[in-house]
Amino acid sequence: GNLTNSDFVFVDKATGKETDGVPTNVGDYQVSLNDSGKAKVSAANPNYDLTDGDFVAGTYVIKPVETALGDQNKQFVISDATAIYGNPTPTFVVTPGKDVVNPGNITNDDFTFINKDTGEVVVGIPSDVGNYEVVLNEGSKDKLTAANPNYVFSDDDFVSGTYTIKPKVTDPKDETTQVTVNPPEITYGDAPSFTISVGSNLTTDGVKLTNDDYMITDAIYTNDGKYLASGSYKVTLNESGLAKLQAVNPNYTISKDSVISTTLVVNKKTITVSANNSGKVFGEADPDLTGTVTGLVGNDNVAYVVNRVEGESAGNYEETVTAEESANYNVKVSGGTFTV
Repeated sequence: GNLTNSDFVFVDKATGKETDGVPTNVGDYQVSLNDSGKAKVSAANPNYDLTDGDFVAGTYVIKPVETALGDQNKQFVISDATAIYGNPTPTFVVTPGKDVVNPGNITNDDFTFINKDTGEVVVGIPSDVGNYEVVLNEGSKDKLTAANPNYVFSDDDFVSGTYTIKPKVTDPKDETTQVTVNPPEITYGDAPSFTISVGSNLTTDGVKLTNDDYMITDAIYTNDGKYLASGSYKVTLNESGLAKLQAVNPNYTISKDSVISTTLVVNKKTITVSANNSGKVFGEADPDLTGTVTGLVGNDNVAYVVNRVEGESAGNYEETVTAEESANYNVKVSGGTFTV
């Protein structure tokens, strides 16, 4: 009755090695009396001469314990990670609770990534901007379970993390992410049609830009804002245009400095002022000489005067047109004939 645990020897049946004291880890152990234990038993039974064969070994079995729900000491938590689009993929980390260990053989291939917006499982490691739930796949769970045989784990013991990929801010010097407003050239009275070109890392697929998505600096209009006056104007994308382009390029934050403006050239329009043929009967006074203007835009007008070569005798006299210079027109003149 005076035997204690120190009177026993434990041998791990899986390895054949004697343990140091009473085992605590999961496994099957052969239990036998040591010399001290045998001596105590022999002393308690003096009527018999006991031999080693009289001491029969037993088996001590330690079974794994099921973890308790929410026990953080036995959980494996995937650390959150953040990256900028285009930068190297981080190494994902599993942090074990204080009662369990990480075997150190977990790699990025041991994780599964789920797009939080769509719920879809990503093939491989995601590279596009977004928020992704990071979970351990079955292979990695097996690795962690094998390294912690004292416990029976549930799925709740493997806590997911979040992998966030943020958009990359475009570098104005990087041609692959530049946005160029193409230079249009029009004639006064025509409406401009603006377009853009983008670098190889950007796309315009799905973008429907209108003239309202561009900003014309210091624009001068005629006809109550209907037509751009002749001249040169700086043109760039405005906030709405940039937002539309940004929407189809979620991997980048397109900086205003990455948008290259252009110059809109509004050329003067060519119009013609033609003297109307006229005449009179000899001896009568000259009628008012008139002309016809072809090509004016809107409610524009141009100042001109029609004169004729002096002379009162019967015959034909040349009519000439003198027109003032115009900011928006190249004015051509065409003479006529005055007949007496």
